[in-house]
Amino acid sequence: MKYVASKNQKVYMADLKCVYKATTLNAAENALDELEAKWGDKYRVVIKPWRAKWPTLTWVDWFNHHRILRPIGDMPPSEYENLYYQQAESTQAV
Repeated sequence: MKYVASKNQKVYMADLKCVYKATTLNAAENALDELEAKWGDKYRVVIKPWRAKWPTLTWVDWFNHHRILRPIGDMPPSEYENLYYQQAESTQAV
């Protein structure tokens, strides 16, 4: 944040939150495009790392949410994690 002027930091961070809180990869890419369109000319040094690391971020999304693992019942890790916590909550409620 040291590269964004203090008067723009809150607005910039609100726009950036749309990128990393997006629920799907396409939504995140669209939010990044919007962020770059709005702030890219003024703060290129802040946007450039997001673009440079985007392939790694998309791989991490796939690794955590979409790959199928046989040892946990042929489901993605995120689904298994949700199932685990649902079962834990149901046993605590009893």
